[in-house]
Amino acid sequence: MNTLQRRIIILFATLMLSVSAILTRYTDADSMGLSFYRMFFSALLTIPIALFVRYRGELGSMDLGSASLCVMSGVILALHFAMFFDSVRYTSVASSLVFINTTVFFNAGIMYLLYREVISKKAVGAIGITFGGSVLIAASDFGGGDMQLWGDILAIIGALLFSFYTIIGAKVRTGMSTALYTLVVYTAAAATAFVICVSGGGDISGFGPVDYGAAFGMALFCTILGQTVYSWGLKYESPTFIAVINLGEPVFGALLALVLLSEIPAPFVIAGSVIVLGGMYLFSIHTEGER
Repeated sequence: MNTLQRRIIILFATLMLSVSAILTRYTDADSMGLSFYRMFFSALLTIPIALFVRYRGELGSMDLGSASLCVMSGVILALHFAMFFDSVRYTSVASSLVFINTTVFFNAGIMYLLYREVISKKAVGAIGITFGGSVLIAASDFGGGDMQLWGDILAIIGALLFSFYTIIGAKVRTGMSTALYTLVVYTAAAATAFVICVSGGGDISGFGPVDYGAAFGMALFCTILGQTVYSWGLKYESPTFIAVINLGEPVFGALLALVLLSEIPAPFVIAGSVIVLGGMYLFSIHTEGER
């Protein structure tokens, strides 16, 4: 599989991830409880591949360091989801997706500080263009009040958490299969959310059919077809590249919100979407073959 094919698959994963914000609108379930059921279903969907197909031997040979990093990654992922779900309740789909994707700046900074990973000036410019388009998409929400601002803050916290998640994943994935890595991470994330819920920080009771359906939809589309593909891509692409491609979420999210929620995109959303797609294309060109 060549670089272009891999990157198209990663872009498809971004479309799948954007479904999360839409499904969240169909449920009023507790955010941490929703995070638990999403990761619980995700782990269940991953088990057949990781344990019964071809990776049982790899599980037995996993070293303590790798296992610890996977568990840490799962804890961070659970907290990231909780921040994101709460964010969407206070602000729009487009704005939440924009601020959650400030991950790209956290990633670039952390990768430079820890690994001295430097990207070209043209690639930096492409990141700026892409994020600038994202800000235009979010501009339609500015001035929406204190609660909307709180939603944006939650999204930024979620972005920092997601940055740590992708960077840890990039380190672990160099010597571990996608199936095994995601099984351990999703199980750890589900366990984390469960402990928080039973400790009083969430609620896993009172879920109805729609709530369970939303959680399962997030597991199948957003986690298995989205998050897992990102984890697979981290073996071939840098965390910064994944974060930039993830900036396409507001574009797909706005489109899905139009179709499914009748949220008509503002002119800024349309203009910003065009800029985001152009910036992603430029970044892809200027990072071709870097890893």
